[in-house]
Amino acid sequence: MWTYLGLEWQRNHTIALYLSTAVWAIVVIVRRWRAVDFSINRLDIFLCAFLLLVLGSAAAHWWEGTINYLKFIPFFMIIPYLLGRTMNAQDAHLFRTILVGMGGVLLLLMPLEYWRNSQPGFLYVNSPAPILFGQSHGVMLTGLMFSAAILALVSFLFLPKVSNTGSRGYEKWVRLIGYLMLAAMASAMVWISSRGSGVATVMGMIALFLFSSFLGWKKKIAILFYIGLFTLVAFMFLFQNKYHKEYYQQLFQRPIVTQNEVPRQVAPLEYGKPILGESICKDIPNSISDRWIHYRSAWEMFLAKPLTGVGANAYGFYSCTGPGWFPHTTVLQVLAELGVLGGLLYFSLIWSVFRVPFTKVRSDDDVLAKANMSWFLSFIILQFTTSQFYSNYFMSAGLYFAVGLAASFHDGVKSKLVEA
Repeated sequence: MWTYLGLEWQRNHTIALYLSTAVWAIVVIVRRWRAVDFSINRLDIFLCAFLLLVLGSAAAHWWEGTINYLKFIPFFMIIPYLLGRTMNAQDAHLFRTILVGMGGVLLLLMPLEYWRNSQPGFLYVNSPAPILFGQSHGVMLTGLMFSAAILALVSFLFLPKVSNTGSRGYEKWVRLIGYLMLAAMASAMVWISSRGSGVATVMGMIALFLFSSFLGWKKKIAILFYIGLFTLVAFMFLFQNKYHKEYYQQLFQRPIVTQNEVPRQVAPLEYGKPILGESICKDIPNSISDRWIHYRSAWEMFLAKPLTGVGANAYGFYSCTGPGWFPHTTVLQVLAELGVLGGLLYFSLIWSVFRVPFTKVRSDDDVLAKANMSWFLSFIILQFTTSQFYSNYFMSAGLYFAVGLAASFHDGVKSKLVEA
């Protein structure tokens, strides 16, 4: 909205946005918490233990830049978790509907963004990743929104048709609009070249297909063929431009880091120097190679200090990118910065999150409940996969929201919330 109004976004706008959202969230959390008798479960314990470990490690390895990440914890960890923690089944259904609606709003804006990026100075024709809504990360954020909307929409299309004869005509129109939106969103994701979100969507879709046991395979294959057809057509159209073609081909090519491979004998861990050596950092041709260097650096840091790690928010001191940076994968970041203990807590937390929809899908006989849990599983996979491409454990808001939602469905908490 700011971009379309021609206004410049400033720091005080960010502060106002965060604080207003936080005030709303706290009011909702307090009111729901008073209305429902919650009990602590393993997800609450694992998350609190992980948070305390992060704070303790940050204090032990303190430097002035750490405070900038600690500011994110209330907004990107605690509040998202508590919002998910206080949700019930009706809230989750509403949340899915909102996701689809937001995907629809983005679709309406895409033609305008296409026109804007085709104007002189934007030159979309030579850009495989156009700047959307005036933001350099607009493609990434738009791709994430489309990913969540696609999974939510497919989960709705998976639901069985109602038996009420009077509502069949309305339902047919709703499903028709849903299929048209699905085709448009799949094509839009190809156009904006959101590669990481595309991979995350595929992973979530696989889970949605495998765990929707209430739906026949013919229906699943038909939907898969439908999505694949429009995606293929979009790729064929896009690949007429060599820049887009090369951009996608990088996913299937071996990362070219420099003229020489990453050294087999990694240098000892030395404060302020890249663990892979200065020569590796000189020429990084693309984001695929950049991720490869980040992943390898984080792994080597873990091997160098496996027990305690290099310290929370200390990865940058031993990487090519410098202080304050992170390896764009929460798993390797946890291992590199928090060591084995942090890894055990984080993996236990993630496994407990996955275990909730796994258990519910297998034990519940209600079709609607199975459909809800199969969507929830796909949403978790989407958030977890995304966190391995872009994220930082200080600010994985979507994943922590999923953790809270899993905790709300754990050990019968859902039924208490419904009664309230």
